Amino acid sequence: HLGRFEDVGLPEGSFAAVFSATAFHWVDPAVGWRKSASHLEPGGVLALLAHCGVHDERNDDLHEEFLALLRKHAPDVAETLKPPRDLQTILAGAEERSGNASEVWDWLMGEQHGLAVPEAADLFTDVEVATRVESIERTADELSAHLRTTSLYFRIDPARRAEFEAEDRRNIERRGGSLRFTQAAVLMTARRA
Repeated sequence: HLGRFEDVGLPEGSFAAVFSATAFHWVDPAVGWRKSASHLEPGGVLALLAHCGVHDERNDDLHEEFLALLRKHAPDVAETLKPPRDLQTILAGAEERSGNASEVWDWLMGEQHGLAVPEAADLFTDVEVATRVESIERTADELSAHLRTTSLYFRIDPARRAEFEAEDRRNIERRGGSLRFTQAAVLMTARRA
């Protein structure tokens, strides 16, 4: 089936699992949680995967530099961007919110997409989070290509994107042409109630 998840017609209660990798935040939360549950068989699994920056003191200046660039080109976006959290904080926050899968997912995504809806607490149970942390090194080209796929990028005024990218590239090139940072692959699973 091709189409927006919100619009595509799928059979009710027919799937053992619904999976989304780094895309569920694009789905309207007023529709996405309810629709995911409706398509799952009882006890079916919702599995959401994302990559989250993990705080690393060695990279505090990288975050500040990127934030300054955002403030210049997209101040409203900069206001919503939160600094990377350490892994313990990420996991503890997820545990605190485990009664509502949408609140856990919103927390994991940095609470910048407004993904939490109260009804999700009744739709899903057994919320679990698994992580894998790794050190990543990316070139300016790789980082620019990735940036263009993110919701953050699409929140920057299209007229400002080229200049934003050019300045970001110069910052990366000034640091040797690549950046090393810590990232967690985060998998959240929940069962249809």
